[in-house]
Amino acid sequence: MACGIACGTCGQRLQNFSSVTMKGFIHQEWRLIQRERSLWILLAVFIVIALYAIYNGREAIEKEKHALAHDAHQRRAFLDSLEQVAKKEEAKLVSLQKPLEPPAWGARHPYFANFRAAAQATLPVLNLSALSIGQSDLYIKERLIRLDSEQEAFEQDESDLRNPLKLKLGEFDFAFVIVYLFPLLIIALLFSVMSSEKESGVLTLLGVQPMSLFEIARTKLLIRAVILLGVAEVLALIGVLWSGATLEANAMRVGLLMLAVLVYGLFWVALVWFVLSFGKSPAVNALSLGACWIALLVVLPSVLNGVAEMLYPLPSRVKYVDAMRAASEDAERRSAKLLEQFYQAHPELAKDTLARDRDFAIKNLLAMEDVLKSVQPVRENFHAQRLRQAEFVKRVQWLSPAIVMQQTLNTIVGTSQERYDKFMQEARAFHQKWRQLFEPLIFQRKAFTNYTELPEFHFQEEDNAEVATRTLVMLMLILIPASLLTVLAYSRFKTYSIVQ
Repeated sequence: MACGIACGTCGQRLQNFSSVTMKGFIHQEWRLIQRERSLWILLAVFIVIALYAIYNGREAIEKEKHALAHDAHQRRAFLDSLEQVAKKEEAKLVSLQKPLEPPAWGARHPYFANFRAAAQATLPVLNLSALSIGQSDLYIKERLIRLDSEQEAFEQDESDLRNPLKLKLGEFDFAFVIVYLFPLLIIALLFSVMSSEKESGVLTLLGVQPMSLFEIARTKLLIRAVILLGVAEVLALIGVLWSGATLEANAMRVGLLMLAVLVYGLFWVALVWFVLSFGKSPAVNALSLGACWIALLVVLPSVLNGVAEMLYPLPSRVKYVDAMRAASEDAERRSAKLLEQFYQAHPELAKDTLARDRDFAIKNLLAMEDVLKSVQPVRENFHAQRLRQAEFVKRVQWLSPAIVMQQTLNTIVGTSQERYDKFMQEARAFHQKWRQLFEPLIFQRKAFTNYTELPEFHFQEEDNAEVATRTLVMLMLILIPASLLTVLAYSRFKTYSIVQ
């Protein structure tokens, strides 16, 4: 009994001694870190670069907001003036007891109203978008809504006349710093942990401490990792505040942003830890980690994009433009025939010879429909192939944490392809609503005077729950391999040799 009590007391003393030793080790390690001038210099350079990236993204977003800004009061005053003119003309016709059919041109003509009062479908730019612009600056966020602009508004090639290097890399923003430069900082400051002590023989002295090599490696790595991850989190918070976004209104997105930066940083810390567990020299560690950075952030994304383009090639843009031009010319040649077919289907409109001479609007609409039908197969093939490319990248994106992280940040700040596709769907639906308003008036030769009642486009923002779900699913694609690397590193440290 006494022996048992004595053993318990010894065990408690040993545990207390280990605790004191661990505290002393952490204190000593912190003193060593304070003397690592390279660490603080690299951190300072990283902070300056990140702040500049935040500023650059904010300036780009401010310019975009300014370009998309519309004076609603000025538009409303313009529509009021057109309605007053139309109402006066109609009142004059009523006083003269004349028919109220629209004139050849003017404020009461529905085609004139459609043209002069054309609406704008605009995708709002969120303040948080300054942190991850990505390829969103290539999206066309403003669509002209009128009858004769469908092929122009919805078939523009976002990549025309763009800088190829910018197309590949995107804007220099906070996301670029986190996705590409933050891993380099982690590698640069952690690649020699343990291995440098092993080369100098210090690790042999540390081995006599009442701590396992796993505890020593974990402590040394975690102290530095906490500093790096803490700096990244603070910079993310600075970016949020600098972008002009309010924490209260964007609490969910800000929380997801902080979580994404943390998970991505942990992946690279886990990768470094796994490489360190092999016990190689600092030079070998640096070379191995550098190769991993190139493979995961440069080679794999390029290969995956190349494979997607090879498996699902887009139809030639030149062929599409040629088809559109040929269809337009063919429709112009057949315009008289199209109009005659229309009158045959609507004999009640064919009786008025004077009105037929002024039916240019009907002629234009018939030609437009003919062109769209002619190029419809090419359009559908183009969009189908682009959708297949996007789906392929989604299926294999887990191979590259860079792709996953970029998509995650874009989703959080509102620059994702999903949000843009939602805008395009709503813009097309609004365009159909616009057509349903004006086409019957034009085909029936009726006047239009209700300018102030014209529909306006309002984008329905993404649901927060949907954004959170997509984000958490993508973060799991980073967290799972990070956890696997951590487990493998732990198992390898059990056989770690302290001798070089």
